[in-house]
Amino acid sequence: MKQQSLYQSFYKLAFFTVLMATVIVAVKTMVLKKLQVNNVFTAVYKPKQTGTTNIYFIGTSRTKCAIDDSLLNNDLPQVQCFNAGLGYGTFISNAVLAQKIMRTVQHATVIIELSVANGRMPDHFSLLCDPATTATAMWPLVQTTTLKELYHVYGPFTETYLTDYINPKPYMKLYTGSYQLKQLFGQQKKHDSLNYNPGTFLTAANIASAATAATLPDVYHTILQRLLSTAKQTNSQVLFVLPLTISDPAEKKRLLNLYNNISAAHQLRYSDSFLRSINNPAYLADAIHLNATGAVVYTNYVKEWIERKVVK
Repeated sequence: MKQQSLYQSFYKLAFFTVLMATVIVAVKTMVLKKLQVNNVFTAVYKPKQTGTTNIYFIGTSRTKCAIDDSLLNNDLPQVQCFNAGLGYGTFISNAVLAQKIMRTVQHATVIIELSVANGRMPDHFSLLCDPATTATAMWPLVQTTTLKELYHVYGPFTETYLTDYINPKPYMKLYTGSYQLKQLFGQQKKHDSLNYNPGTFLTAANIASAATAATLPDVYHTILQRLLSTAKQTNSQVLFVLPLTISDPAEKKRLLNLYNNISAAHQLRYSDSFLRSINNPAYLADAIHLNATGAVVYTNYVKEWIERKVVK
């Protein structure tokens, strides 16, 4: 009797899983058909023309607010730039998205904002990276990790990813027209301005004084190695950049340590003069996000870097 009951429970679970999968696939297919796109990733990040250098800025909401890709594309017609920042992004999600871009777009340059590696799920991440892509990118990381990291990092990341993936709400908002893809992805402009200095700006002294001791958890070293390996395999370029603003002292210590464990050849470095000039609360919408005015200042510095290092 118990065995029969167990079989019945299994069949019910299997039926429910198949039913949910069918509904999810049907909703997503219906929405994509209405949007006239094959998939969200292609619609958002596929280069619109050939013969140009494709540069992707991947990161958290700090990147999403800081990079004015329209300004870059207007002033640098020989490149195509994409703001691929996502709210609540992590070093893991940055790595998954970067690997998908490098394996999808030929000769891409990906500039990745350094961020903490935890189980947080970025906004609308599953719209860009399907389960197969995400699992393929994460499997080498999981194989070399510890039980502690599985419990605290990869487990929560997987759980939140699956929850995000089965959630039809973003697709329904796209279907009804409540949102457009350009509102979900690309630069987010904030127009507020602070009238006090929160002390969150990065300084040259912070970078110079950061420790380089190998105290980083293994997950960071593994992600760095995987990204550099993928770049080599795909003839892509991968660079890392520090966020300009960090409010949490522990996070600042971790990211500075990580940055100083990366070779200069793979860093997008800030000049001392730029760090002094950007250190102005009038450029902030809140403690860690640049407003639209600050984004122009930051983007112009990035534009000069692209002209020196990429376009030549």
